[in-house]
Amino acid sequence: MPPTDPWFDETEEQKEVRRQAAAKFLIATKDNAQLRQTITTDDNEAKRQFELLGGITLPAGVRVICLEPDRDTLAKLVVFRLLDSTAPTPEEPYKKAWLAAWPPYK
Repeated sequence: MPPTDPWFDETEEQKEVRRQAAAKFLIATKDNAQLRQTITTDDNEAKRQFELLGGITLPAGVRVICLEPDRDTLAKLVVFRLLDSTAPTPEEPYKKAWLAAWPPYK
């Protein structure tokens, strides 16, 4: 059974709600050094602040991970979308499966 929480709704209206929440969160965290320190060291607080600042409620299991934009910090995050176990293995599986890829790794 697919999730029923609006967070998973793929309508354009719900996508815009998520975009607006993300924009509010990022703008609020841009110049607040204390908040940045908190959300980059505590994922639970990052989720709480995203909900508070973005005016949105996240379902259980949604993780908010905040990293500073420098390359060394970004290199500490690796996120994969696992391959479909019923599909043939693509020639270069990392291209679509390595979600945390950034230039020059893309």
